Amino acid sequence: MIKDNDRISSWQVFIIIISTINAVEILSSPRRLVTFAGPDGWLLVIGGHLLGALGLFFIIKLGLLYPKDTLVEYSQKIVGRFFGSLVAVLAILFWLLTTAKTTRQFAEFTHLILHETPIEVIIISLLVVVAYIARHGLEPIARMLEILFPIFIAILALLFFSAAPKGDYTNLLPFLNTDVKSLIHGTIDNSLGMEGQESLVMLLPFMMASKDAYKAGFAAIGLDMLLRIAAFIVVIAVLGEHLTKVFLWPLEEIGRFLFSPGEFFGRLDAFFTALWVTVAFSAVLVYYYLVSLTLSRLLKFREHTPLVFPLLPVIFILSLIPSNVFEVERASSMISWVFGILAFTVPPLLLLISYIRGTHKKSGKDVGTG
Repeated sequence: MIKDNDRISSWQVFIIIISTINAVEILSSPRRLVTFAGPDGWLLVIGGHLLGALGLFFIIKLGLLYPKDTLVEYSQKIVGRFFGSLVAVLAILFWLLTTAKTTRQFAEFTHLILHETPIEVIIISLLVVVAYIARHGLEPIARMLEILFPIFIAILALLFFSAAPKGDYTNLLPFLNTDVKSLIHGTIDNSLGMEGQESLVMLLPFMMASKDAYKAGFAAIGLDMLLRIAAFIVVIAVLGEHLTKVFLWPLEEIGRFLFSPGEFFGRLDAFFTALWVTVAFSAVLVYYYLVSLTLSRLLKFREHTPLVFPLLPVIFILSLIPSNVFEVERASSMISWVFGILAFTVPPLLLLISYIRGTHKKSGKDVGTG
């Protein structure tokens, strides 16, 4: 049962999606885009987000057929308890691994600044804060992200506007010089890097006006597309194609190399650090909550709160398994395929089976009107 004080608005859903999608990908995506398509990487962003919008359509369409249920409940109604539980376990596994991955990435970057602080201390500090907030439910999480979102946009805008005058835009040439095979592979890879939109399989019933889910979701994907295109153009213009391929997080190097206009702020390292902390913290917070919420629904708990702190040592251990940041990146690629199954395969398949079996008719079609 969803409490009245745990309801969220369409604006808050928009912020949750945009905050989780941009957890790490906006920092590393220029490297991956250049690897597939060189200067034409911006085309992959557009194609990937169109695929993402298609996947989101099926997620919302399916959710609106079961307006009072999350993925855990309606998957069991559609394909039975056993297979429905397997779907829920897949979602729990994905969000658990994503939480651990993002936590480790956060710790690796922070460790570059706090050299004397062990990674284990950074990880446990982050998880304790996140667990404390997640324990209080979705509405406080949404309010926290509402505070962090303007900071994220402001710092990103500062980096973009500081970098833009210093770029060589001939680096974006030649134009449309990528073969079709690379464009297709790169588009699929980019769509698999949009982790966050799948959160609506659990959050849709919490919306005060679930009929506005399309508006909130597509607006988030649209803004994310614009941000990633801007990041790609700025990074290529400043670093060039070859340097972009070298750096693990190309956008981070922009913050290291650039000076703000008039050098009033000096190097932008501090602003980039704030950007990283903002996006990583937001994503870990949402994913941590999704793990506890989904597991509590699967186990038939009345509240998710008893599971929040017991999950902490599990995530802590998982985040420490990779020996270095490069192993984290390799693990991230494998996790992205789990995301592809959860976001692009499961919803349309469940939707098709629901229509064939007619299970959605028993749940009613009333949605929130806010």
